[in-house]
Amino acid sequence: MRNATARGHSEQGAALILAIISLMIVTGLATAMLTSGRTETLIARNEERALHARMAAEAGLNHGVEVVAANLVNWQSNGFATSQLSVTNLLNGPDNIGGNADDGSLTELGLPAPTATTVLSASTGTSYSIRAYDDDDTAALRKITLNAADILRIEENTFVASDANRRIVVHAIGNGPGGTVTSVEAIVGPIILPAVITNGNLTISGSAEIEGTNGSVHSNGNLTINGGSSDITENCTSSGTFSGDATNCGGAAGGGRQTITVPNVAAIDYLPQAGYILHDDGRLQRTSDSAYLCDASSDANACKSAGYGWMWSSPTWSLGSTVPLNGAYYVEGNVSVSGSPGTSGSPVQITMIATGYVNISGSPDLQPFLPETFIVTNMDLEITGSLSTPINVEGQILVREQIKIAGNAELAGQVIVQDASNTCTLVTANDISGSVQITYNGMVGSNNFAVLAWKEVR
Repeated sequence: MRNATARGHSEQGAALILAIISLMIVTGLATAMLTSGRTETLIARNEERALHARMAAEAGLNHGVEVVAANLVNWQSNGFATSQLSVTNLLNGPDNIGGNADDGSLTELGLPAPTATTVLSASTGTSYSIRAYDDDDTAALRKITLNAADILRIEENTFVASDANRRIVVHAIGNGPGGTVTSVEAIVGPIILPAVITNGNLTISGSAEIEGTNGSVHSNGNLTINGGSSDITENCTSSGTFSGDATNCGGAAGGGRQTITVPNVAAIDYLPQAGYILHDDGRLQRTSDSAYLCDASSDANACKSAGYGWMWSSPTWSLGSTVPLNGAYYVEGNVSVSGSPGTSGSPVQITMIATGYVNISGSPDLQPFLPETFIVTNMDLEITGSLSTPINVEGQILVREQIKIAGNAELAGQVIVQDASNTCTLVTANDISGSVQITYNGMVGSNNFAVLAWKEVR
């Protein structure tokens, strides 16, 4: 009887111990689950806060890139001689003290000066601030280190207040709830298009030469190279088909390539840069004081006789061999150059911006008057004869409709053809033939700014 009682107490004790152990296990599991739940909640909350900061930073970067790129695109109308000076101006900022780069302020573009922020949402605590740096500036916020080889590679000058390569860094700091911070940055710089680019089909034949460090050709339509005498220093590509001998090309050759955006060409966009207006009523006007210099409405040679070189026969203003005033001319109508004004040693410094077509058939020696722009036409461009420009003075030729360049023309710069629908029948297909030589080393063509690189700093 005693043994049975002892055995009963022993079993009861074992059951109690098991119950306690089970309770401890359940309690531990519950505690672990609670802790895990709290940890996961904290992780999710931190991730959410970090996401808010990241989104704020990207919003700030998009804002900064938009206003900086828009400012740089309009460097000429903003009064700068070169786009590089425009970049330097943004680097220095409005509070440039002692000629040194400041804190990255872009207040002249309407952005708050660091460390002030733009609030996105007060309820979530999200905001951003934006700074600008030269791409060889190793500011602590950028978290980069550059050596001499890096500086050489990016074509900079080690001066953080003076740009050398027309590239600027837009740096955005995004702030999220709980003190979370994310930084992102983008490099904004010019997009250098090929020496010759057309939206439509292009044919190159004869012994045409496209030369220079940027001596490439691209067509967003079909590209045809006829004969074996043409020489393209760099790439010959098209978004459509490629026909011809690839050995004529020093770089890549072929069709089916990515379409390259060709900017819209509109003469009116360049009117603010013109020093003179050749009106469609036969009058020549100087823009600086709005004075009318001559009136050829009743006498076609009146402006030529007055020493201004131009002759008028509606709807065309024309140049013979008489040298006009150096300058940028906005022409309400067509332009014809049939004579040979200028010499190789003293070329006429002229920019022609026409609402009609441009036809150059003589043997003039010309060079761009504006630092970027040589010819702009809302219609066709036809160059025959022996037009010559200095090889070291590049200019852009911007054509809204079609081009024909033939004869012995020698051009320095870039030819951009929008290939808009025909309203003019002077030229009906894009063609470069004869002994044409176009040399392009990328010295112009900085009007198109875009994001060249992007990275998250942290």
